[in-house]
Amino acid sequence: MLHTSDWHLGRRPVGGIGEYSNIRYEDYFNAAEYIVDIAIEKKIDVFIIAGDLFDRSSLLPDILFKTEKILEKLRNNNIKTLLIEGNHDKIYTHEDSWIKYLENKGLVMVLSLRKKMRNIYLLQ
Repeated sequence: MLHTSDWHLGRRPVGGIGEYSNIRYEDYFNAAEYIVDIAIEKKIDVFIIAGDLFDRSSLLPDILFKTEKILEKLRNNNIKTLLIEGNHDKIYTHEDSWIKYLENKGLVMVLSLRKKMRNIYLLQ
């Protein structure tokens, strides 16, 4: 099992879009892919992303496309990917989310809090 969190894919430095901003933008995807490649190399069976896969709940197509490609590498290597939706991933005005979209595509299994019993949360 490999545990990660806070990928913040799609993040850019504050300021205008330029060469520096584009390089930093790509760094997040490169780091995520590097971790995925290690998981594949080590033959990890379960890969966990514990929140904040994305930097924002509103995504540009490029962010979603690159994320799907990274997660497809895990699926294609029979690595089960468990994901917990983080506060940056939530779309507070809708029931739908990009996390649900990724789950519907079979790229992740979403863990969510279901009920509380004696201060222990059971994950669904």
